[in-house]
Amino acid sequence: EQCQVTTATNSHVVLQLEHAQSLLSQFSEGYAEVLPWLQETEALIGQFTLNTISYEAFREQQDLLQ
Repeated sequence: EQCQVTTATNSHVVLQLEHAQSLLSQFSEGYAEVLPWLQETEALIGQFTLNTISYEAFREQQDLLQ
């Protein structure tokens, strides 16, 4: 009886691990797709300082990024 309980528990854990692996794979694919955009956005933001850009110019850039 204990063997059956252990087997059922192990089967449940294996299913959870397979699901987690699938989710991780989906996340990795999505991350790889958005990574270039994130890097480009980070580089653009790094060029801005509060003294060199007006609020209106910032809003225009923000609209372009969206």
